[in-house]
Formats: sequence, structure tokens, C-alpha cells
Amino acid sequence: MDRFLDPVMTPKEVARHLVIPESTVYYWLAEEAAGEPLVHKVEPEKRGWPSVPFAAVVEAYVLRTGEGARSRGKY
Repeated sequence: MDRFLDPVMTPKEVARHLVIPESTVYYWLAEEAAGEPLVHKVEPEKRGWPSVPFAAVVEAYVLRTGEGARSRGKY
């Protein structure tokens, strides 16, 4: 299994797992910084199938942690 290329979750599952809004996950999957997505995704085999690899779940977790710290006045 390639943690960067093999999808393990759908965006909806990522949102549920990280306890963040689905809209936030979809935004992070689409938004770019320096020409690269904030959270990586791969093409799913079929519509509705997983498109988020493990490395991207970690990216989303890091973004979520930063968002929480900012909202609590840590940054």
C-alpha cells in the first residue's frame, strides 16, 4: 500500500474521523497554496469511492490542529 497514492477514505469519512465539517474538507482538497493542494487527493476508481490517501488524512489533521490553535488565540 502506498500512503501517498492509494486512497483509504472518502472526503466525508475524513470529515467524520477528524470531526470537522465536510465543506472544510472539500475546500482543503480544492484550495491550492504555491500551486499544490492543501490536502492531496487521487482519482477514485468509481464515483463515491475513496479518493483521499493516508498522507492526505494526516495533512488534514495538521490543518485542523492549526485551525483550532488559531481559534483559541494560540497564534
